Amino acid sequence: MLHPHMGALAYMPTKFFFIPRIRGGLRLQFPPKHNSNINQLNIKAMKRHFLITLLAMLAITACDKINQPEAAVGIGDTCPAFSVTLNDGTTVTEKTPDGKSGIMLIFFNTTCNDCQRELPIVQRVYDEYNDMVVICPVSRKETEKSIGEYWNAKKFTMPYSAQKDNNIYNKFASSGIPRIYIIKDGKVVDMFDDTDLPSYDMLSNSLKDNLELVTIDF
Repeated sequence: MLHPHMGALAYMPTKFFFIPRIRGGLRLQFPPKHNSNINQLNIKAMKRHFLITLLAMLAITACDKINQPEAAVGIGDTCPAFSVTLNDGTTVTEKTPDGKSGIMLIFFNTTCNDCQRELPIVQRVYDEYNDMVVICPVSRKETEKSIGEYWNAKKFTMPYSAQKDNNIYNKFASSGIPRIYIIKDGKVVDMFDDTDLPSYDMLSNSLKDNLELVTIDF
């Protein structure tokens, strides 16, 4: 309730104005006329701000960073059964093939900014460890054509599996890419996600430690 000698607040577009209560009636105070040129500049600035914010949100949601739940599969868990075919014709499952020490499974989408930063590192790991470890990039809902064009532009040589849906991905998590799982004997022995993108050294050390790789440095 207003004090009898206080005024009231009146709302005018974009601004509040005080209307004093005086004896004998009300005296209304109106704001000065707005400068139309200033208003137009303000509107343009607001539109630019909205557009920048929208683009930033799209970049974030491409990697599902908003309200990201924990992964369904973690370190120490049994690896879900899966089977994918790489673009070179190789079939990869959760079982470590003969002659390999383990599997590095990577979920990605080439439109995701974090994936774009991580994929060159994965390519470097492939170059170094492909003879000992199955390096298996699997897309999350991206076509062969889209991935092939990106691979050619970046000159990647590692094979990949293009998945048009989320079926394989959803066996491991519900959101967030890139996700990298190190698998040995049907168990997840290490994993990385977009909360702390792994460097080459982090991935290399994980493969050496968890898959007991023996490398010779010259």
